[in-house]
Amino acid sequence: MISLAKAADHFGICVGSAKSLVLKGILPATQVIKGSQWLVPVEALSSETVRIAVQRVIERRQKN
Repeated sequence: MISLAKAADHFGICVGSAKSLVLKGILPATQVIKGSQWLVPVEALSSETVRIAVQRVIERRQKN
């Protein structure tokens, strides 16, 4: 298990976007105690479903 922050960093997205994916049920994560940090299974980092959702987040970014 890794922290949500480390998973977000791995994907190149912000923690808020990663948490949004968790709350939508796309990125699997658990909390040991409500209000504690989210933990993401390492296997989720290679999930095709998660990869596609992350790509959509990245594509929605405003282009400078």
